[in-house]
Amino acid sequence: MRTTTTTCLMDDSDPGLAVTPFLGSAATKKAFEDFSSGICQDSVFDQAGFSIFPSKETIDMCDGILYRQCFLPAGNITGICYNTRFQVLSCLPDVNYIELRRAEIRKGIGPKCDVVEEK
Repeated sequence: MRTTTTTCLMDDSDPGLAVTPFLGSAATKKAFEDFSSGICQDSVFDQAGFSIFPSKETIDMCDGILYRQCFLPAGNITGICYNTRFQVLSCLPDVNYIELRRAEIRKGIGPKCDVVEEK
């Protein structure tokens, strides 16, 4: 299977200038500023001391219960029991997964909220 190569969009709007890669307009910049909270979000996994790989400790604290609220001992950080990328269910301290689950609950999507396990 062959795929074509990609090219940058070219800015050839001004014939007096050399053709250069299109890096966006003022509107592009404003869009990135308006949505900055959802673009290139910081992750707790970028901080020292956190691993993206499940450990026995983070697996055991979930006890097989999806969406359970959990706490990592390093700094008492809140997480959610979740499995990503076909991995085992483990405690993930990622606010994006926590907020995703909250949005599902608000919209009535997915499993009903377990008020005992999900706080």
